[in-house]
Amino acid sequence: MTTPFRKDPSVIKLSGNPMPGKAISITGADREWEWVVQKPLGSSGAITVYRGAKLAEGIEVVIEAVTDAEYEANETARKTIAPKKGAKPPTFAIDNVIINFNEITRVSLKKISQPQITATLSWLFTWTFIEYNPPAPVTVGPADPDYKNAKPGQDKDIVALQAKAAALQAQLAKA
Repeated sequence: MTTPFRKDPSVIKLSGNPMPGKAISITGADREWEWVVQKPLGSSGAITVYRGAKLAEGIEVVIEAVTDAEYEANETARKTIAPKKGAKPPTFAIDNVIINFNEITRVSLKKISQPQITATLSWLFTWTFIEYNPPAPVTVGPADPDYKNAKPGQDKDIVALQAKAAALQAQLAKA
């Protein structure tokens, strides 16, 4: 269980190591699910087909560095986590209460913008991450009722509901 009031949202850890400075803005850590709407020709109505969860492709984190040490640590972090030529891009476990809310747990660096100086002479570093989530099988397609067990004279929708209830009971028994 997440305890959001006990975690500092300005702290971001990559594989257990805190990013240098404080996060002053985090955006793009949204979760969206992909659905396809299929409308048949020559009739009314439509079905929706579930295609799985989309990846968060632009998680933007703005880090403020207020000391020389934090500025230099951001330079070192860039060199450490940036993808290297000819090598597989590194992925990192990410720990932050805002980013983890949508079950985003692993990321790779997508982009780092040039540092920006503020009016108070601190530096802002904008890091853009992409969610890393290896492919996993997902049940896709429309949610059709289970008619195969219906006997003549039985209501097919009731048979389908009974099949779903039995499947849920089996899942609960395993838990």
